[in-house]
Amino acid sequence: MSTLTPSSGGYSILDQMVPIVCIIGWSGSGKTTLIEGLLRAFKRRGLKVATVKHHPHASGVFPPGKDTTRHLEAGAEEVVLLTPEGLILQERREGEPSLEEVAIRHLRGCDLILAEGFKGSSYPKVEVYREGVGEGFLFDRVEGVIALVTDSAVKAPLPKFRPKEVEPLADFLQGRFISQTEVSLLADGKVVRLNPFVRRLFGGIVEAMVRPLKGCEDVKEAILHWRKE
Repeated sequence: MSTLTPSSGGYSILDQMVPIVCIIGWSGSGKTTLIEGLLRAFKRRGLKVATVKHHPHASGVFPPGKDTTRHLEAGAEEVVLLTPEGLILQERREGEPSLEEVAIRHLRGCDLILAEGFKGSSYPKVEVYREGVGEGFLFDRVEGVIALVTDSAVKAPLPKFRPKEVEPLADFLQGRFISQTEVSLLADGKVVRLNPFVRRLFGGIVEAMVRPLKGCEDVKEAILHWRKE
C-alpha cells in the first residue's frame, strides 16, 4: 500500500504525528534532569509535552499477584488503574511497541514528545554529555543528533548548550519542531476548541489542498467556508 506524502503532492496522517525528540546520553549524564527542566519551560509557555522512557528490562513492571497483573494474565488486552491522582495504563504484549505507535495511540493531544533514550531510533536527538561519564561523545557515532548539552569545551559541529541553558534549548526545540500554524473552527456560529493533533490534522489537510492550486504556492492564510443544506 503506497502512502501519499507532501513531497509527492499528497497527504499522510503520519506527517501530522506529534513531533518526537530523543534525549540521549550515558547513564549519569543528566538526561532526566534536562527533561525536567524542559518540561517546566514548556509548561510555562502553555505547551503540552509528554515523555516516554525507554526501559530495557521488564522486571517489576507487572508485579506478581497484583490485581492488575492478574487481569492481564486472565486475558485483558489493556488494564487501566484509576486513582484520585490520575491513571496508569498497562498493556502486556509480545515485543516492544514503537515510538510511532505510542505517539499515535496514546499521545495525540500533545505538542511535543520527549523520549529519554532511543539512541538507535531515526528521530532527532539531543545529546547530554558530562565529563568523566561514559565512553566519550555520541554525536559522532549516532545519527540524528541535532544539539549537544554539555559543560565541556569541545568544539562540535552542531548547536551547543550548557546544562543550565534550558530556556535557550527550549527556544531551539520549539522553533524547530512545534508548529506555529493557527487553525480556527467556527461551527454554526460557535467556536470549537481543537486539540494539537486536530489542529495539525486540519492544517495539514488544508495546506495540502490549497498549495497545489495556481497562485497559492506561497499562501499564508486560507479561509474555508463549508455549508450543508
